[in-house]
Order: sequence, then C-alpha cells, then structure tokens
Amino acid sequence: MNNPLSMAKDLMQLQKEAKDMEKKMKVQRFRGKSKKEIVEIVIDGTQSIVDMSIDDILMRPDAKDSLVNNIREAFADAQKNAQKAMASSLDMDKIKSMLGGLSK
Repeated sequence: MNNPLSMAKDLMQLQKEAKDMEKKMKVQRFRGKSKKEIVEIVIDGTQSIVDMSIDDILMRPDAKDSLVNNIREAFADAQKNAQKAMASSLDMDKIKSMLGGLSK
C-alpha cells in the first residue's frame, strides 16, 4: 500500500526540482536566425524572447510580410536550437529516479 506521507514528500521534492530547473532554464540563451539571416532572435530556456535584431531592410512599411516571415523563421530556429540543447543535457537517470519515486 502506498504511504500518503511518503508520496507527499516525493511530490514536494519533485516540485522543488522543477523550480530549480526553471531557474536554470531562464538563464540559458539560444539564438535563431531567419533563412536570409536578416532577423536574429535570442530566447531563454523557457522559450521567451530575450532579444531580437532586425536588419534595416525589413523596417520599411512595404516589407511587413517579409518581416513577419523572417521573425517566424528566426523564432523557429531558436526553438529548434533550444530543444536540441535541452535534449542533449537531459539526465535520463535522474528523470527515471524522480518518476520512480512517485510510483512507490
């Protein structure tokens, strides 16, 4: 039979580790560029935009559609780079032990 006190303790530990992980993610930075490299976006590990640079050529009123497309491309590239980095840094043994702790 599962011990409710032990399960609650495991859940609190998991919440603490999730908060710690979020703090670490907020300080990480990932860059993405549009295909023509005229827009660059920097996101953090939570995929929030931290910085953006846009080439002057896209700052004209008649370049609005191109600007939007280049921002989308750069953001998608930054997300892809973040996901690759996160996947390579995952500690699968730690994740398994955390999940195993909840199933006791």
